[in-house]
Order: sequence, then structure tokens, then C-alpha cells
Amino acid sequence: MDTRQTIYDAIDREREYQDEVWGRGHDEKHDLPAWLLIMRSLLHEAENHWLCGGPGESQRKILQAVATGVASLEVCGLYERNFVSDRAALARKHSTAASG
Repeated sequence: MDTRQTIYDAIDREREYQDEVWGRGHDEKHDLPAWLLIMRSLLHEAENHWLCGGPGESQRKILQAVATGVASLEVCGLYERNFVSDRAALARKHSTAASG
């Protein structure tokens, strides 16, 4: 199993490759719905590769989709989870489940 850092490095290399292929100014042409459609298409390709031949090419398509998601966040903005409120809600959920 690969480490998280190894995976992040692969995502970064894929982003660099995408910039080489499409050019740095190309990303700004897409809005969020376009990015979602591109990512959905890549994930659909990953599913098809998995059904027809196994994990190798599927994993490459997943990497492309994730790197494309990074590009979308670079262009459209990053909206992070509110870790304080989400962790509090998760703690309440676990507390309720344990007592029920």
C-alpha cells in the first residue's frame, strides 16, 4: 500500500502533466459544472477499465480524476470542511449510537 505522501506526489505529477497537455490558462475556461462533468467522465472511464481489464488502467483514471478535482479547486476555490463543528457532530453521533 502506498503512503499518503506518495499519493500526493503522484497527484502533483499528474497536475503538472495536465498543465503541459492543456496549458496553464486552459483551466480558467471551466466553471464548476464543467469540472464535475469532466471528473464524472474520467470516473466512468475508470469503471469501464475495471470491468474490462482490471485495476491498472482504472487506477490511472482515478488519479486523473483526482488531479482534475485539484485543478477545479485551484480555479473555483477551496471550501474546506469545518472540522470543529463536524467533529462535534461526529462525537454526538457516536455517543448516541453507543447509548442506543
